[in-house]
Amino acid sequence: MKRGVHAALTALLLGVLLFSAVQIWCKTEDYRRGDALYVQMAQYAALPEQTAEDGLPWPEVDFAALREVNPDIVGWLYSEGTPIHYPVVQGQDNDFYLHHLFDGSEGHCGTIFLETQNERDFSDPHSILYGHHMKDGSMFKSLKGYQEQSYYEEHPVLLLETPEQWYRLEVFAGYVASTDSHAWQLDFADAQERQSWLDEQVKKSDFHSDVMPGPGDRILTLSTCSYEFQNARYVVHAVLREREA
Repeated sequence: MKRGVHAALTALLLGVLLFSAVQIWCKTEDYRRGDALYVQMAQYAALPEQTAEDGLPWPEVDFAALREVNPDIVGWLYSEGTPIHYPVVQGQDNDFYLHHLFDGSEGHCGTIFLETQNERDFSDPHSILYGHHMKDGSMFKSLKGYQEQSYYEEHPVLLLETPEQWYRLEVFAGYVASTDSHAWQLDFADAQERQSWLDEQVKKSDFHSDVMPGPGDRILTLSTCSYEFQNARYVVHAVLREREA
């Protein structure tokens, strides 16, 4: 009897270990596949050997080639010195690209995507990009760096290119937010309500910025998961500035 119990426990333990090993392998393989795809896509957004006259390293994005892979492409997001060097899409809903890579295949790292209520050309007063907080540092995990003043000072500007225009994203606020907060508010009753919203975001910020968004400025928010409490998110707000010709 004891031998039978011992054998059963051993078999159970081996089964658990095997299951865990398979789960780890699947997750590792999923990460590897996602990383490989985005490295491949980055070939269509080559970084320049020298910075432009404005001192910024604007990628040279081939939107025609990217559109052949996925017609949902709306832009390319780049942050120098960070893993953020990704295509941006807009799907039919805010769920599909949480679980699918840029080529449409399933993958836990998903794709950076634009809020479905926003215009594809980022012409709205407030647009939102979503991306996962991946344990390997990919996608939007590096946004959490904005919790430190020193990180902001190293990365005060991100770059967004669309088929129509190139933008500097001048960061002015970043903080942990609850999903029931107003961080993602898109519509405002009037200019006063919008200015109050902007003032609130600046007040909450983990860092100080000299960028002060004005009444006519378009805002882009980058949003990712955070884990300080249930349904926590980390948001980074930036002003969209068109690149001067």
